[in-house]
Amino acid sequence: MIIQKLPWAGIRLGSATTAVIIDPLYHFPGHFGQPQEPLAPLDAFGSVDAVLITHHHSDHFDPKAIALAYGDDIPVYMPAESLELMQAGD
Repeated sequence: MIIQKLPWAGIRLGSATTAVIIDPLYHFPGHFGQPQEPLAPLDAFGSVDAVLITHHHSDHFDPKAIALAYGDDIPVYMPAESLELMQAGD
């Protein structure tokens, strides 16, 4: 297994056949100021089979970047509370 730290809180876990990304981020939330490290588009880290979100904060969940990098059909797994927030439009 290969574990790769991504900018901010993201991590990519990969094996010979499967990869997942956890808390990917590209659009850094402006209310946090400027990022302390350069952010690269998510597709720069390779393809993935699924996205895992640990919690619903703008510095851990970037739906726009996920869709741009992996398409609208990528499976995204998140806590039930986050799903409720997304459906409510928060």
